[in-house]
Order: sequence, then structure tokens, then C-alpha cells
Amino acid sequence: MEGAKPPCRFSTCNPVIKMLRRKQCDDLLVGLARAAIEALMRSPTPEIDMRRNALDAYIARKTEIDTMLARLAALSDDHFGADPEAITWADVGTLAHYAELLKRITDSAFKEGEHAA
Repeated sequence: MEGAKPPCRFSTCNPVIKMLRRKQCDDLLVGLARAAIEALMRSPTPEIDMRRNALDAYIARKTEIDTMLARLAALSDDHFGADPEAITWADVGTLAHYAELLKRITDSAFKEGEHAA
């Protein structure tokens, strides 16, 4: 079959899980957008302008994070561009570095590690 993608040689690939993850993210984003629009439509006071500005900034940052996460997920789905037949310790080191940076973020977000109460 010409042009067909070869089967993944990594055992962690599961297209159903990937599809569900993407669907859940899409559903969450739609829900957040609806809630934000409803909140904006309810209140016409000057206080709301400040909240609206904060909400706009919040949504912009969240969109920025969502974009980064989607790019990381796509890169991960492609095994970070690694060829399973040519993995070296440099590839392992690169992933360890990525994991260390992501752990700092998740520890902060979930109040774990050095951020635990």
C-alpha cells in the first residue's frame, strides 16, 4: 500500500486513547468558552470591564498553553521525532530534560513536590 503510514513500533501507541484525549480537550474548551460568554453577557457594571479584561487575558494565556500542549502531544505522538531503530543515550537525555521541565510545571499546578503544602 503506497503512502500508508507504517505501523507504530512503540507499544504505547493507541489511536483510540489519542482520539478520546483530543475529544475531551475539545469538549472542555467548548464548555469553557460557553461559560465565559455567559458570564460576560450577565453583568454590565464597570467592575465587569475589569473582570472582562482579566478574563480576556486569562483566555489568551490559556489558549497559548493549549497550543503548546497540542504541539507537545503531536510531537509525543511522533515519539519526539525519534527512530526506534536509532535511539541513543542522547535521545534519552533529551527526554529526561523535557520530563524535568514538565515535572516543575505539574508540581506547581497540582501542588506537589516542592510546591506541596
